[in-house]
Amino acid sequence: MGLTYTFKESFAGFRRNRVSSFITIFTVSISLLLLGIFTIITVNFSQLVEDVRSRVEVEVFLKERITPEHRDRTRELLSEIRGIDQIEYVSKEDAAKSFEQEVGETFYDILDD
Repeated sequence: MGLTYTFKESFAGFRRNRVSSFITIFTVSISLLLLGIFTIITVNFSQLVEDVRSRVEVEVFLKERITPEHRDRTRELLSEIRGIDQIEYVSKEDAAKSFEQEVGETFYDILDD
């Protein structure tokens, strides 16, 4: 029994039972298509979740009268939390300048309106 005989019999079977062969091929094709679509959706969703997790930002506002020692201790405690990659301290003055650049007005101008 050679490989040629196997192929000949397979094609002969397809010709004898055309309807059932077509239904079988159609069913397998649809199943593979759905499996492929589901796999693509799953991979893309996993990547989306990972992207969202990596872009999480948390802002911590400290009281005005906080001492530099307490501020540094707070920074140390935050850096010990798993998943925190970067800590950036922005002073009140720097935050006001940044706000003015982004908005185009000072904070006090907005409050006066």
